[in-house]
Amino acid sequence: MHIVLSSHFKSFVTENGLTSIDEAKSFEAFINYCVIKQYFYGQFDILDQIYNGDDPGIDGIMFIVDGELVTSKNEIVEIFSRPKKDMDVLICITQAKTGERWEKREINAFESGIMDFLAEKSLYPQDDYLKERKDIFKEVISNIRKVKNGKPRIKCFYATSGKYIEDREIEAAFGSIKARLNETGLFYSVDAEPLERDTIIKYWVNSYSPLEAKAKIIASALFPAIPGIEESYVITMFAKEYVEKILADDNMNLRKGIFEENVRDFIGEDSPVNKEIEKTIVDTTKNKRFGIMNNGVTIVSPDIRLQSNELYLENYQIVNGCQTSNVLWENRDRISQDATITLKIVETTDESVVDDLVKSTNNQTKVDDHQFLATLDIVKNIEKYFQAVSTDDDHRIYFERRYNQFHGQEIPNIRVFDIRSISRCVGAMFFDRPDLATRYPNQLTTELKDIVFDRNNKEEIYYTAAFSFYRLQLHFSNTRIPIKYRKFKWFVMMLLKYKITGKPSPDPKSFKIASVCKNLQDILVSNIQKELDDILSVCSKLDPYLGLSEDRMKSMQFVDEIRGLT
Repeated sequence: MHIVLSSHFKSFVTENGLTSIDEAKSFEAFINYCVIKQYFYGQFDILDQIYNGDDPGIDGIMFIVDGELVTSKNEIVEIFSRPKKDMDVLICITQAKTGERWEKREINAFESGIMDFLAEKSLYPQDDYLKERKDIFKEVISNIRKVKNGKPRIKCFYATSGKYIEDREIEAAFGSIKARLNETGLFYSVDAEPLERDTIIKYWVNSYSPLEAKAKIIASALFPAIPGIEESYVITMFAKEYVEKILADDNMNLRKGIFEENVRDFIGEDSPVNKEIEKTIVDTTKNKRFGIMNNGVTIVSPDIRLQSNELYLENYQIVNGCQTSNVLWENRDRISQDATITLKIVETTDESVVDDLVKSTNNQTKVDDHQFLATLDIVKNIEKYFQAVSTDDDHRIYFERRYNQFHGQEIPNIRVFDIRSISRCVGAMFFDRPDLATRYPNQLTTELKDIVFDRNNKEEIYYTAAFSFYRLQLHFSNTRIPIKYRKFKWFVMMLLKYKITGKPSPDPKSFKIASVCKNLQDILVSNIQKELDDILSVCSKLDPYLGLSEDRMKSMQFVDEIRGLT
């Protein structure tokens, strides 16, 4: 492996706690991570992206549905239960080789693995990972009426650590994958490409580099000085420039991550408001008036530079204007050269100012309360608590209240928890709802929002649950705990609490919970052997359930049964 790629690869392994996993499997995880990060901007568990069964010719299958990374049937069912239509579905399939050679027979084996996965009855060996992905694929096909363009997209990546040199046989092998996938009639668009050393490095660097954009503007006006805001402008630019330079990445994909602070997701082009926006874009008599007729977009960035007729933004977020932006994106080939758009650009690093902007710019129409989670006082207090107690390397984990909060700070991914992952951890451990954590994290931030984020809950429970999960993940990645128990990780969290603290557990609002949390933390740091023995003891209770179906695991009846083991 080339020395530069090897250095980046080692950084990935260290950051994700994969030092005890063999190089081939770690490299597969590295490739899957790099591919995912080109299309999904949130956090995810890299251990969920490692295939551990017999070799089926495939090392990874990733589904990006409506901008979300989907890893279970329940997740895809939840997404398709939404009223939204025209959801983009992208399937990425990978095969990774640590060597530098490009071998036709290996690419042919990759093709065979892909076709076997898509077949109605697979002949190749499949573990739970592939079976789950097959279930996801079946759900996509069953809900095809909700899929954009009536079919999903597919991209297949065959990766090695070497430079790609065009060769007729190798080109033909990739061409064969494309041809056979097109013949299935299953996909709207098909791509199969070599993922070579320089592209892998580019993908990896993109995954942690600052988000940047440069765009030409027509005119600007500076707002007067405002407390908490370094600079702010009203800017006019051509709509095409906005789409191509601010909304699109270098590969001309929509930067979904820039809408994380906009509490409304794109609700689709079928909504009455968005239909009106689309009419204005495509109507030749109105498109020149688009900038006047539309309310515009509000963008927040910690670093704004305006020089002459060029705007520079770094790590920016669109806090209002998701609908306008997405309708423009969907109609990007129909935008008039003369159509303009108005932007409010705000430079600030003050989180309270960002909160106020999010609330004020999104209260013009109804927004569900759960979408404002990042602005809740309890969530802010959790953030402060993490900062206060993470004073040494043994205890240091991070709560990412806002998307990309720790971007570029060289913090290991395994130590960072966002709102959804915190919800899963605390919901499973302290509210005895591993079933919801197993199903889909959004259900914890909707069904149990008022319980999980009750303002009277003690901050200790959030840190302790996250820290316990961090320790559990380390043991899985170091294979001290057999991988077969990973499917029960949220149940292990619940049982571990009872194992160490006994039953019943104190109320999360009570002062008694603080001593429970301290006891858990002390064992997890000061006595690693006892920690491991306790986890293995808990896991052994789950042995009779190793062959259990996913559906049964997601029921309250099963939760009660498992809780009875303590």
